[in-house]
Amino acid sequence: MISINSYAKINFGLQVLNKRADNFHNINSLFARISLKDLMYIEESEKNEIRFTNDINIPLEDNLVYKVIVAFKKKFNIADNFKITINKRIPIGGGLGGGSSNAATILDSLAKMYKVEDDYKSLSIIAQKIGSDVPFFLKPGIAIGQSRGELLKYFRAIFPYKILIVNPNINISTPEAYKSLKRDGEMTKVLDFQNLFYRGLDNPVIWREFIINDFEKVIFNIHPELSEIKSKLYDSGAVFALMSGSGSTMFGIYKNTKDAKKAEVNFSNYFTSICDMVI
Repeated sequence: MISINSYAKINFGLQVLNKRADNFHNINSLFARISLKDLMYIEESEKNEIRFTNDINIPLEDNLVYKVIVAFKKKFNIADNFKITINKRIPIGGGLGGGSSNAATILDSLAKMYKVEDDYKSLSIIAQKIGSDVPFFLKPGIAIGQSRGELLKYFRAIFPYKILIVNPNINISTPEAYKSLKRDGEMTKVLDFQNLFYRGLDNPVIWREFIINDFEKVIFNIHPELSEIKSKLYDSGAVFALMSGSGSTMFGIYKNTKDAKKAEVNFSNYFTSICDMVI
């Protein structure tokens, strides 16, 4: 049995630029992996199966991990079957990419087991077919994601802050969120999130002034509680706060662990986690 960590991500900025001819959307986002993680175990089995240690019920055919196993076996002509056990710690459907991370983590592990990890092109194609966020998790680091999220530019940075994750367990439909934005016209001006990220490391006011998540405009109207959480993050000392993905997870950036822990007590009714950025 192999034990592996499957990390969550936050969107440190997210633009939805326009709707594409294939009905997907072009985005511009900064993806950052964080230390909140699921624990996963992989072992050979008589049949392919996915088991959760928590009380989670996802039909096998809908599970991204199952889909990635099927695609990997087909691509590389593998006859073996696998049992995957997942200890879920990342909130489901919260904009933190837990399912995508699980899928990419298993894909990477299988690639190493069968010594095809150098065939990044094939692995990336599999990842893209499974989900738009999946390719990001195939490599370490921070990345600018464009097109559907599969065009990735990775970069490095020292991130000296703590990240407080606040998830109120509000279910938000990502397709409905995209639909509500009504991006049928011309493409929005693309922000240079990498440059803004670097500049804000010494002066976080830049993040607060220029970095956005387009989904906040529509989601806050539907769920004003999320706007209240963002305000409370700022009131409790965050130097920057934003929604991740299409929600409902909010995150605040704090100067140190002491400040983050002090702020965390304000969100006792929600799932919270104090995280580092995994570079």
